[in-house]
Amino acid sequence: MNMKKGVKKKCGVYNYLHSIKVLEIGSNQDIINARKAYWKEYKAKWRKEKRIAEKEFTLTLASEEAKILRESARAHRQSISRFIRNAALAYLRRQYIVPDPLAIGTIRQLLAMNYNALHRLFEENRLPFDIGRMLLTQMADLEQKVITELYNPKERKETAM
Repeated sequence: MNMKKGVKKKCGVYNYLHSIKVLEIGSNQDIINARKAYWKEYKAKWRKEKRIAEKEFTLTLASEEAKILRESARAHRQSISRFIRNAALAYLRRQYIVPDPLAIGTIRQLLAMNYNALHRLFEENRLPFDIGRMLLTQMADLEQKVITELYNPKERKETAM
């Protein structure tokens, strides 16, 4: 393939190749080497910017601790690093890590469907007014309590030291 014709003209690598004039006077091998040099420099710059923007931590775990984390991550369908991140943040925010978001979504949907079915019965006057109001209120409260319990753990009591 002729490298001089295969370069897209709207990307950073083209601008780089054009700025060093390798496209006009260089051979195909010179262009290939210049492209490699560009991407090496580009990736180094990207890594440096990423290290500034995002902090990285390294953990050392005993084999039993690593096994526990690996099993928990697998149960939550996450990579180990994503699970550690989510677990730490959830702990600090006093939230649960939802093991199966699809199952939680299904539970929420079923609760909403039950509420809607009760509301439809109430609107069609198939339920007495007082009973219908009571059932709708109880269903709304149940939905709110279930969602709260799924996402937010009970407050931890402070232990005396």
